[in-house]
Amino acid sequence: MDGLRLRALEPEDLDRLVRWEADHVEAGLRISPYSKAVLRRYLDESHRDFWEAEQVRFMLTNAEGEALGLFDVFNAQPVHQRAEVAVLVDPALRKRGLAKEGLRLVEHWAFGRA
Repeated sequence: MDGLRLRALEPEDLDRLVRWEADHVEAGLRISPYSKAVLRRYLDESHRDFWEAEQVRFMLTNAEGEALGLFDVFNAQPVHQRAEVAVLVDPALRKRGLAKEGLRLVEHWAFGRA
């Protein structure tokens, strides 16, 4: 998949994030979605340092800048240099290898920080 990249979340991503959170509930992955207010606060705080916030979210985009999915690096432990990764691909775009390619980009970002 040529042209895939990770970018920081932007305020204009808010409605898409709300929709994707609702999809988590419909799929049985969460009891209730995050509210729009909670997601807005997250966006407002996303400038914080990764190790301080212990989390960073990336939007996966194609060459045209279209949002395809979300990669959340969380539970970061600076002493052990480890974190967990959650993957969300837009339901309409699944089964195309986007998660695998996005994880490669996250891996490149993570090892580039070391």
